[in-house]
Amino acid sequence: MSNVLDRVKYGAGLATRAAFSFLKINLIGGLSTAASVATILYLVVHQSFGDGAGPGHVGGPGVAAVLFAVRPVALMLAAIILFASPIVLFVLGNKYILMKLAGRVINDNGETFLYPLLDKALSKVRTDQPELLRKGGDSLKARLRLIQGIKDQHENKWAKRITQWGLEKAELNDVDLGAENLSLTQTLRDRIVNALRAATSPSRSFFWITVTIQWLVVVLTFYRVA
Repeated sequence: MSNVLDRVKYGAGLATRAAFSFLKINLIGGLSTAASVATILYLVVHQSFGDGAGPGHVGGPGVAAVLFAVRPVALMLAAIILFASPIVLFVLGNKYILMKLAGRVINDNGETFLYPLLDKALSKVRTDQPELLRKGGDSLKARLRLIQGIKDQHENKWAKRITQWGLEKAELNDVDLGAENLSLTQTLRDRIVNALRAATSPSRSFFWITVTIQWLVVVLTFYRVA
């Protein structure tokens, strides 16, 4: 991974894995959400009006009002599932994918794939705000400026996110940014890699918990508990 072509190929591989994981989590989760909500609504209507019975000539709003009056808990839970599940799957799914890709980079010994991003950001800070890297510099401000520098680069999206995430987690408070004989570039590289290595292993538990809750509500609705 010492040349640009290798970095492009590796970045494309990361993007492909990220896209596949994102689709798998959100597509399956979306199907589960739609199926569970549809099942809850069917059970509520069927249990409220009975076999072969219906709401008569009452219009849509009237039917909704009647059903909500009869089964408010079930319908509110269905609404929560419908609107909250996609948000949970999207937010936690993205975090899971980021952790998974970061672990893959570390396991592949692909840290050098991330180094050019940090080097460019550090070079920009040295040029635009050199006072941040002088002796006694503010590590928090330097970190924020480096993160912004990484965001501003036209590089692989996932490489930027992994580098940014590692920089956010890296311990820099004990680093004297202006110390003589300090290789700041190497120090930051080491801290980021150590932070990524120490990150918790990714878990799909959020996905299974979300799906389990959806179908638990279906079971509760079937037995008229909800």
